[in-house]
Amino acid sequence: MSNDKCFISYVKIREYLLNPAKKHAAEFFNVGYSVKNVERLKRDIENQFDFSKAVDFQKGYEDSEKFSIMMILGIKNRKRFRSVWQKDDPDSIPRLITVFRED
Repeated sequence: MSNDKCFISYVKIREYLLNPAKKHAAEFFNVGYSVKNVERLKRDIENQFDFSKAVDFQKGYEDSEKFSIMMILGIKNRKRFRSVWQKDDPDSIPRLITVFRED
């Protein structure tokens, strides 16, 4: 899934963020998401993507760059999460790497 500002893979959300067998899934379940909320979580992350709020830039291999954007996510409870993104080159659309609770 992509739009003109970011790319978020269904697989990343379904197989990692909302997969009960994965470490960080409980962080999302604790704020009201369930395994059925793949589209909702994708939309919530995408709606809060704002490159002007990016922090912690790190140069990677060749021209790649990682950065974070803090987000408030949740359905029944809202908590602060750190989303980590990567641009593979200066002209690429940022893609979601991971999201985890930021306490």
